[in-house]
Order: sequence, then C-alpha cells, then structure tokens
Amino acid sequence: MKPLLVLTLLLPLFTGCQEQPKNFFGRTGTIVLRQPTKIEAWRIHADAATPAKELDIAMGRQLAKILESPSTFDFTMAKGCKFDPIAGFRLTRDKRVIEVLLCFHCNELKLISPDPVSKRYPSRIADFDPGRAELVKFIKQVFPDDQEIQGLQ
Repeated sequence: MKPLLVLTLLLPLFTGCQEQPKNFFGRTGTIVLRQPTKIEAWRIHADAATPAKELDIAMGRQLAKILESPSTFDFTMAKGCKFDPIAGFRLTRDKRVIEVLLCFHCNELKLISPDPVSKRYPSRIADFDPGRAELVKFIKQVFPDDQEIQGLQ
C-alpha cells in the first residue's frame, strides 16, 4: 500500500514535466506557435541581421512540433555562457507575435513574447541540449545556403 501511495504522490511531478514547454511559451505563445498565420526567419551575424524571409506554414508546424516537445528542453539547466544567437523566428497570429532566438553555442533558446496586459515584451531563456539535433536539422532546412549553419553538428 505504501509504494502505491508514494507513486500517487510522485505522479503529478512526472506528468507536470510534460507541461513545461506549454508553461514556458505561455498561453499567447502556445496559441501563436500552434496556429501561426505568418512565419519569418532571419540570420544573425555578429552585430547585424539579414532581412527576414517568410517561411511556409508547414515549416511553422515543423518548428512548433519541435518546440512543443518536452524532450526538446532541459528546464532544470542553467548556463553561464554568453547568449549569442545565430538565427531568429517571428511567428504571428492576428495581432499576437512571438520571437524565438536560437544560440547554438550555448544550446539556448530565447523567447520574446508580449504580456497581453502590460504590453511589455518579457523574455525567457530555456536550454535545448536534448533537442539540439532536431533544431540543427530544422535550421539547416531554413538556411540551406548558409555555410556556418550547414556546418552545425
């Protein structure tokens, strides 16, 4: 009886881990991520960024699948490296917008999402070490002619 009680008490902790990407992206971010009407990508070089290019909705669904997977992130990890993104994505749905910046040096993602009440743009960072391979594969599809991105492992 006691092992069953312990399992019952611990089960919400394990199932809660599956909700972490949803909690990280928040309500607005999750809505935009799941049903964007416009997806843009841009490359970031040192202190400059290339003009954004529009992606098709299928690419947006592919990105959402990666970002909504609990196996993509490690929310318990904190790193001390300098966040240095090499690419960004802007997803839009109606008047809602989120931006996702990817740093492959640290394997961290920065989410910039407006707060619907305060209208400020808070940001959050998450570690994507477990999902690096999937994100590398995806970003190589987005920027097929970029030598630096094609060289990512």
